[in-house]
Amino acid sequence: MKRTDNNPYQLWLFAACMFLLAVVGVVSCFNGYIMNEQQQELQDNGQRAEGIERGGYEIRTGRFSVEYGVKYLFTVGGRTYYGDSPVSHSFYRSIQAGTPTEVLYLQNKPSINLDSASRNSHEGVNVMLAGFLSAAAGTSIGIFILVSAKQAKKKAPANRKK
Repeated sequence: MKRTDNNPYQLWLFAACMFLLAVVGVVSCFNGYIMNEQQQELQDNGQRAEGIERGGYEIRTGRFSVEYGVKYLFTVGGRTYYGDSPVSHSFYRSIQAGTPTEVLYLQNKPSINLDSASRNSHEGVNVMLAGFLSAAAGTSIGIFILVSAKQAKKKAPANRKK
């Protein structure tokens, strides 16, 4: 049986996958940064509009953890916009469809909005952190594998004919 452990080509392929993970991490960092900036701009410069709650939803994020959200709609300049925002469990339990709510939105882009009852979400920061960690892990593991592949290639015995 042919032994395939430490095959340099397999190591190179694995290293390429790790670098791909690093690229995904960098993109996630950028996405998290944009999310964080938008939320900060909403809190600092957001316009207020009267909205209507459409209902709540829950998302299971793990075996024992659940995140809650609220769906709403509001009208600006004769156009209706729909949104959803993360909320606390206690607010989620009190949601009734059709009740009025206050919505924060960006004047130049109302599609970016947030229910004013939304909990202070650090979603953008969490996405940035996850992206940074995957970029760091992918890069460091990829470099380690490349170094291992080079060493394995140097140590590989030449094919000898008997």
